[in-house]
Amino acid sequence: MLRVLHVTATGLTLGVSLGIAFVLVPRSRRRGDAGAVRSALTSVLRLVDPLLIALLGILVMTGAYGVTGLKQMLGADYFEVVQRYLALKLGLAFLVVMTGTWLAMGIGHRLVRAEGWGDPPDARQIASMATRLQTAALLLAVLLITTIVISLRRGG
Repeated sequence: MLRVLHVTATGLTLGVSLGIAFVLVPRSRRRGDAGAVRSALTSVLRLVDPLLIALLGILVMTGAYGVTGLKQMLGADYFEVVQRYLALKLGLAFLVVMTGTWLAMGIGHRLVRAEGWGDPPDARQIASMATRLQTAALLLAVLLITTIVISLRRGG
């Protein structure tokens, strides 16, 4: 059951990141006016940011539980297995969490907060944040796909 939850959260996280990169940011940029671009971004990010943080939490907890079960099952051989098979996946998982957090909290939340506080839109700043949002979403997708491929090749 936890593996299904882990795989589902991975798929949803990948879908969210691809949606931000290839749908949300390009459509928002077509609005032209900086205020309209920010409003379009934040209308979606208000929902997506907490969802992404929740999905990352599910990934961490279900992944950690899986590793804990593996440790219990392998006993003394655990560290050799981690070193040989899991070190790369765990490193990528760390990067996935950090990138997802940067996307949601470091960029997305700042846009939502500025919109909510009624800060005057600065065209250069909003364009820069939209670019960072798209870059972070693409990076997250690449990291997730890489992690998936490594997991499938190494059997877990």
